[in-house]
Amino acid sequence: MSSHFMIWNAQGIANSRTQGTLKNMIDMYSVMFAAVIEPQTDPRPSFYSRRFGLQFGCANISGKIWIFAHRDWHVEVVDDSDQVIHVRASAAIFPVPIYLSIVYAKCTRGGRYSLWTKLRDISLLTDGLPWLVGGDFNTFLTEEERQGGTAERHGEMMDFADAIADCQLFDPGFDGPSFTWSRNGLWERLDRVLLGEHWTTVFAATRVTHLPRISSDHAPLLVRCKASLQVPRPSFRFQNMWTRHHTFKEEIARAWTADTGFLGMLNLQFKLSRIKSFLKRWNRDVFGNIFEKLREAEEAVTRAQAAYDGDPTATHRAELSRCTAEYEGDQSLTSEEEIRQSAVGFFQQLLTSDIEQLEEPDLEILHSLPESVDRQGLCTVPESVEMVNREKSHFFLHVKFGSWADTVASVMEPYDYWLNELEQIMARFFWGTVGQQRKIHWY
Repeated sequence: MSSHFMIWNAQGIANSRTQGTLKNMIDMYSVMFAAVIEPQTDPRPSFYSRRFGLQFGCANISGKIWIFAHRDWHVEVVDDSDQVIHVRASAAIFPVPIYLSIVYAKCTRGGRYSLWTKLRDISLLTDGLPWLVGGDFNTFLTEEERQGGTAERHGEMMDFADAIADCQLFDPGFDGPSFTWSRNGLWERLDRVLLGEHWTTVFAATRVTHLPRISSDHAPLLVRCKASLQVPRPSFRFQNMWTRHHTFKEEIARAWTADTGFLGMLNLQFKLSRIKSFLKRWNRDVFGNIFEKLREAEEAVTRAQAAYDGDPTATHRAELSRCTAEYEGDQSLTSEEEIRQSAVGFFQQLLTSDIEQLEEPDLEILHSLPESVDRQGLCTVPESVEMVNREKSHFFLHVKFGSWADTVASVMEPYDYWLNELEQIMARFFWGTVGQQRKIHWY
């Protein structure tokens, strides 16, 4: 059994672009535990849990470290401070609880003294237990982990090395780009994962990958830990992107309307089963393995970043921008909640910016009203047929026919042939079919 962890200084999680990037990585790598550093917004447990598919576990006292975990995991805070949060995670797949310390270090050498002391204290609590430490340490261990800087930082490196030695931690190595942070011609390995010597009692192998820097100056850290070779069979999931394909409506109509030879609820059961099989086959033929395509795009970004880091020319920068745009894909907002959250995040970042020469926005536009025709349209009540059809489809598809059918109904308008067939099923259930003895009814 494998367990995948992710640690990322996202530098702001309120905008939809960063949320989409994190959601893609969580899905693509089957992440069970995610730590978001420097979210730059207030925690909204229900929204972000729904957005990322992981349960919001906790935040540290400074609000700069958030923890998300799989719903089957139990995460408990053991120690909390402004630069590190130490948690115990237990799950059925672990023989014993594991301990994780997520770090967001201060930017100054003096500010990090309390962090090194705290990690030494935590190491005493985790003696003999599986322990992982990871995050943004805002410093590095050797000169090879920096490129482009000239400041003397030997003392900082010694402080960091002493803390690692005192805590009996080791660096498991990594693959991917050499540096995890870049800005203004400076590259450094500020983000890393360290392991305690007893981590291997739970996980036989641990692999750390520096993913491409997308939506942030920091690279996400992907930690893949393997305890066995068992691979669970993936469950069926309806993909919202299917509904935007130009042949989707026609193809699903053909699959739905084909005769099954049955009546009533049995007919509906066979149709739903056939739709599920059809969607799996259609997705494979039309879209292929979407996660494999994402990995290929991600690898292209990694190569482009490495080329630009080694030789920051205009050509390499253009190639990096092209690969990044292909990886991120369509960032259009599709739901009211996403639009609202994006607007809140934009103005929150705008109005709390530390830029000195920030132009005051033109707030007069907020007082302008739309044309009278548009105002009348805003007050128009939807047609009763539209409302009734929507309610009928939601009742039957949401309540009666499983979680994946619920997803279908949440993103698609009900088709007429669906509604007609559902009405026939209702009629047969309550009144029977032609030639059938009248059923007994209740009131």
